[in-house]
Amino acid sequence: MNKGELYWDSAALTSERKDAACVARGQNGQNDEHEISMKPERPLALFDLDGTLTRRDTLSDLLVRHFGVKRCITVGIRVLPQLLGVPLNLVHRDVAKVHILQQFFGGMPDAEFQALSANYAVHHLHKLLRPQARERLDWHKAAGHRVIVISASVVDWIRPWTELEGIEVIATELERNDGHYYG
Repeated sequence: MNKGELYWDSAALTSERKDAACVARGQNGQNDEHEISMKPERPLALFDLDGTLTRRDTLSDLLVRHFGVKRCITVGIRVLPQLLGVPLNLVHRDVAKVHILQQFFGGMPDAEFQALSANYAVHHLHKLLRPQARERLDWHKAAGHRVIVISASVVDWIRPWTELEGIEVIATELERNDGHYYG
């Protein structure tokens, strides 16, 4: 464990206790001999978005809907070396994803990106939800549970939907500079 890292006491997580113990390594590199009590106010439900809540990947759906098939194929050819490198374990999938995001959104003004993301989230994302996932999501909300969607997808095209749903999101933030996106 490195300085400043936390780890969960798995015995506390699997025991009958209603809280979880966490040990922190302080700046001096020594374990701090105390517990941090985590007593949630209400049960927590965590969901992955792409392929779990949804039938397919939201990035590809957004790209085809906004840019069209022809542009997606053109960009796909341009980043083909990165895409082919993923199944061969020569390129990490996150690296390939950055190349794709840069091709479509690199240099795009923030206002334009926010508008297309919000449009997608509000008008299209809900259509991708699996019926059983929708039922489970609704069940947790009705039970008053804290619901969080965790995703490697970009937060900008998820957050407007989660706000409408009254749930939270933890997702990828794209790099911005001078009011433009860079991936």
